[in-house]
Amino acid sequence: MNAHVTTTAQSNAPSASYGVLYDEVTELGKLEGRGKSTRVELGFAVLGAAMRGSYDASKGSNDGKEIWEAYQKGLRETHVHATAGDSKASDAAQVSKLNAIAKLGNAAGTPAFLGVDAVQVLHDAVDVAKTTPSVKASAYDAMVTISRKQMKHPTQMTRDEIRLALQPADKEDKTELDELRALSKRMARLREGTDEKQAMPSAQLQQAEAAIENRIQELELSTKEAELIQLKVKAGVIEDPSLAVSEDERREIERATRGMTSTVEAGSEDYAHA
Repeated sequence: MNAHVTTTAQSNAPSASYGVLYDEVTELGKLEGRGKSTRVELGFAVLGAAMRGSYDASKGSNDGKEIWEAYQKGLRETHVHATAGDSKASDAAQVSKLNAIAKLGNAAGTPAFLGVDAVQVLHDAVDVAKTTPSVKASAYDAMVTISRKQMKHPTQMTRDEIRLALQPADKEDKTELDELRALSKRMARLREGTDEKQAMPSAQLQQAEAAIENRIQELELSTKEAELIQLKVKAGVIEDPSLAVSEDERREIERATRGMTSTVEAGSEDYAHA
C-alpha cells in the first residue's frame, strides 16, 4: 500500500509536504507517459496529502491546478506526443476530480467524519470498479464518484453501497450528456487498463478524450441554462423563455460549469457546490 495513503492527519509543514507531493506526482506522470497507468496512484497520493493538510481543496485554492500541471509535466517528459491539458475544459475537469478526492481527505478526522476511514472507502471503490462487470467506470473515476458520494453520506459507505452508487443509469433515461459521460469513462478504462487488459495510453486517445470533455462542458452549460429558465417560468418570474437568462447569470453559469467533471453526477453536484 502506498505510504501516502496509510497515514492519518499529521503536523508536517504544508510547504515541505506539498513539495514532496509535487515531486511524486511528476514521477507518476512520467510513468503514465511510458505506458503505465498511474491515475489510481495519483488519487491516493492526493488523498494522503489532503489528509496531512498539505493539499487544500477549498474554494480559491490553486493546489489542484498545480498538482495537475505537475502530472502533465511528467507525462510530457516521457511522452512527446501527449496532449493532456491542451483543452482548458479538460484541465478544469481533471482538477475538479483531484479536488473531489482531496475534499474527502481534508474532511477525514473532522468531527463529522470521525467514523469514516477515507482510505478504506476509496480502496473499496477501486476494488468494486475492477471486479464488478456491471460497473463501467474506471478505477480512478470510481474514486472520484465515491469521494463525492461519501462527503454526503452520514456513515462510512459499505461495499454494497459503493457498488450501487457506481451502477450506470438506465439506458432508456440516457441523454447525449449521459452517453458522452459513459464514453468518457470507457476511454479512461482503455487508457488506464484493467486487471484483464493492459493500459493503452496514446496521443490519439488523449485527443479524443479532450474533444469529448469539451462537448460535455458545452452540454452541461446548456443544461444549467435550461434548468434556470424552467425555475423562473415555474416561479412566474418570466413568461418569455427566450429572455430568461441575463448576461450576468450566463457568466455565473459558465463559471460554475467550468469546474465540472465528466462523471455521472458532475452536472448536479459541482454546480450545487460552486
